[in-house]
Amino acid sequence: MRQYPEIKLSIKGRDEEIDFIKHVLDVAISTALPPMENLIQNYLMTFHLGLYASPNYLEKHGTPKNIEDLKNHKMISHDKKNIHQFGKDINKILHSQSKTNACAEPALEMNMGASLVTVASKGLGIISVSKEYPGLQQSGLIQVLPEIENEVDIYYIFQEHMKKNKKILALETYLKTTLKAHRTKSK
Repeated sequence: MRQYPEIKLSIKGRDEEIDFIKHVLDVAISTALPPMENLIQNYLMTFHLGLYASPNYLEKHGTPKNIEDLKNHKMISHDKKNIHQFGKDINKILHSQSKTNACAEPALEMNMGASLVTVASKGLGIISVSKEYPGLQQSGLIQVLPEIENEVDIYYIFQEHMKKNKKILALETYLKTTLKAHRTKSK
């Protein structure tokens, strides 16, 4: 907004299928969508999903040593009805590595990342979240079972007829530059 004060933004988080027509979207920032003729999907970054819990939770319930131990823990996940792509990916990796389907039923389901982090910070269970999630480091959450990690690529998606739109291109350039600077600073 400082760099382009004339641009007006409306940012909305959604945990449902992206539909540019129904939701009147100019741009989506999401995991890859099924290939469509009229969509351009440019890679932005990769999120690294892992399992996190608060020190209080781990002190009270113990730290899981392997994936099978998760059946003895309270898992907090994205809402299955409107499951977020990240939730699908972490659930898929957990189930593929588990011999006993350790994570079949979460103790709590939510549909907002910030709520997941808040609830986990209060010691209510283990969540899956991206290590790039804003505020994760300040939340005090600790990664558990770091060997269980999954990568999810994120794309800048817009309709092909917008490919020469200066605002669309400026936002994409800004995001790529900011993300690159953030990655460099984090190293």
